[in-house]
Amino acid sequence: MRRFPMALSAAALLGVLLGCQSETTDKRAQGPEPTFQFTPRSTENTRRATQPGIKGVTTPVPVNTAPKIGPGPVAPPDPQFDTNLVRMLNELRGKKNQPPLSFNPILTRAAQEQAKLLSQGKQMDINKAAERLKEGGYKHLNLSMTNAPPSRELNAAAAYAAVSQQEIMMKPEFRDIGIAMDADANGNYHIAILVAAEQKQ
Repeated sequence: MRRFPMALSAAALLGVLLGCQSETTDKRAQGPEPTFQFTPRSTENTRRATQPGIKGVTTPVPVNTAPKIGPGPVAPPDPQFDTNLVRMLNELRGKKNQPPLSFNPILTRAAQEQAKLLSQGKQMDINKAAERLKEGGYKHLNLSMTNAPPSRELNAAAAYAAVSQQEIMMKPEFRDIGIAMDADANGNYHIAILVAAEQKQ
């Protein structure tokens, strides 16, 4: 009587052990359990997108910084620029039976001052030009001035196209001309042109 319960208990215990082994075997047959790795997500972009603006704090905005050309003109001045420009103007005046224009040093010095004004972003001043002519001993009857658009190079043909259609360039009373140029900090040439007629003694 005593051996039977022990045998039964041993059989029950063996069944439990076999059941556990069977369950473990089944799990291994299905393959290892997947493991999940949690990678914390950076919230930096989220904070930047949702953070309200703070008064008095400026957030830098990236800009497209294209390479800039340094100060000064792109190319050295063309020594024949003014000569070629006057030649073309005189050719046009000749076609219209107008007398040619001649370089005048006093007009040229006055034009240099006007070109400097243009390179500084200022307007040409005909009163200042008239004063310079008077100081230089040029007694003018008529005086007029104009300028060509700013340019990265001294191109006589381009300057001619800009000023040749202006009425003052074709007036018969003008006989003298002064041309000067000055470059601004960005390398743009500013061209001033003065034309006048001197009073004869």
